[in-house]
Amino acid sequence: MNKCRTCNAGQDYQSVRASYVFGGEEKHKFYSCSQCDLVYLWPVPTKEEEKIFYAKEFEKIMEKRSGKDRDWSGPEEHVKTYQKYKRIH
Repeated sequence: MNKCRTCNAGQDYQSVRASYVFGGEEKHKFYSCSQCDLVYLWPVPTKEEEKIFYAKEFEKIMEKRSGKDRDWSGPEEHVKTYQKYKRIH
């Protein structure tokens, strides 16, 4: 990992934000760029790795993250049940 994927800031601005990535491999870590505040996964999964992850893991992750009072049987249902948590500015 050499540079931020967004602002191109060098390695001195990059730090590990989380060393465990659920559904990832040991090599995967979340990094944070202190220059632009981007949080990103490194190394970037290949298109094939990403496709496999979403096919195998995404639904399970969202069910756990959504909680019992939110419906994650599909994206439309999740949006509907999430509406009560929206902040009104």
